[in-house]
Amino acid sequence: MSTSSLRLKTYQQAWRIFQHFEIKVLNRTTSQFPIPTDALALFVAYLAENNYSAATTFTNVSALGYVHRLASLPDPTKSELIKCALKGYAKINPTLDNRLPITLPILEQVISACEQTLSSCFQRKLIRAMFALAFFAALRVGEMTITAGKSSTNLLLLKQVFFLKDSADSIVGIKLSMRNYKHSDTSRPTDIILYKDKPVCAVTLLLDYLNARGRNDGPLFCWPNNTAISRPYFAQCLCQALSFSGLDTKLFKSNSFRIGAASWPAAKGMLKFVRSPMEIERLFKIY
Repeated sequence: MSTSSLRLKTYQQAWRIFQHFEIKVLNRTTSQFPIPTDALALFVAYLAENNYSAATTFTNVSALGYVHRLASLPDPTKSELIKCALKGYAKINPTLDNRLPITLPILEQVISACEQTLSSCFQRKLIRAMFALAFFAALRVGEMTITAGKSSTNLLLLKQVFFLKDSADSIVGIKLSMRNYKHSDTSRPTDIILYKDKPVCAVTLLLDYLNARGRNDGPLFCWPNNTAISRPYFAQCLCQALSFSGLDTKLFKSNSFRIGAASWPAAKGMLKFVRSPMEIERLFKIY
């Protein structure tokens, strides 16, 4: 599903919720457009009463405002009344993220735990490489795995991986050419370059996995039959590794790698971007 399709779906969902509000609260069967500011303020209160998160409320209100701007009409979401309502909403309904970041020491632990939690050599090489790239390349789970019933447009493919060599023809790094990812501009791919380093070397772990995988076209991370790795399987392997390491599995999720990656690679100099400004957004604009 393209970015524009996702946005359209968001706008449609916002209008459906607003129309339900009009019927239930305002006793209207026909939507009033443009939306009066007082009606929009009541809509915000309605969302609060129905326990919508602050993030969802902001998304819905923003979607309603965007439609007004498209029609060259005054945007009611920019009024001081709505701004104050949203500011208050954020205070009484804060969006709490209870996911902890996977830091480098934790990354070392879960990678080491794979020796005990995974039964086959191929599985160990696969998951270790996935853990390492999820951290050092700040990959989203949807770029490494597939989910039943959802688009796999953003899935990273083997042909997007390139090897960097020195004058002695030895591999010293890898380049990931990211063409499709959340909020991406497909006309301007982002290149992520990783170099060999310690104590955890994403390049070495990926090469170990690729030697087991083979060089057949298809998903970068896949089973020997070229079937892409599922998100539930990745989450299960992470949960097992965390549990073996004595860590609370409720505090870490699959995207904890990316949260931890927000500061470490940039500070360490291991993650170098070739283009801007979307590379910066890709790493630091996390959800």
